Amino acid sequence: MATATATATATATAASPTRSRTYCFWNPYDCSVAWDRANTAFKKAQDLCPDKTLFQGTGAAFRHCYWNALMEIRLSTKDAYEVATRHESTSRGNDKEMDLRNNSIGQGIERSNTGKTNAGIHSRDACLNAQKNGSLWIIKSGRLVRSNS
Repeated sequence: MATATATATATATAASPTRSRTYCFWNPYDCSVAWDRANTAFKKAQDLCPDKTLFQGTGAAFRHCYWNALMEIRLSTKDAYEVATRHESTSRGNDKEMDLRNNSIGQGIERSNTGKTNAGIHSRDACLNAQKNGSLWIIKSGRLVRSNS
């Protein structure tokens, strides 16, 4: 656990040095869960989405949705929001807006799956459906558009 916490703290610190370092110091469990869930979501995005979509495309949209849904399985709504928002604190422009919107959608998806058997699988499938039906957001030609555009 100490290694996972140290790794999560180091990763979160790279995203936003002061805010994340302080948050992870006082909330090491949250950061450890966030790091683990981010890795799970990234690996699933790599498995399901073309490589060229993993940054600002449908793969990134799915990853952020699924990451936030997975965090809400283990963390409170408030804690998942705190971690995700702090992670985006150094992003700017459409990239930040895209990630924040997809994070919020993933958090909402998990709330609708809370208590269900296999909540992670239900959330994964719901994020994939959201990506396919245009409920998520991507950046195309420098503009923020729906994921089915």
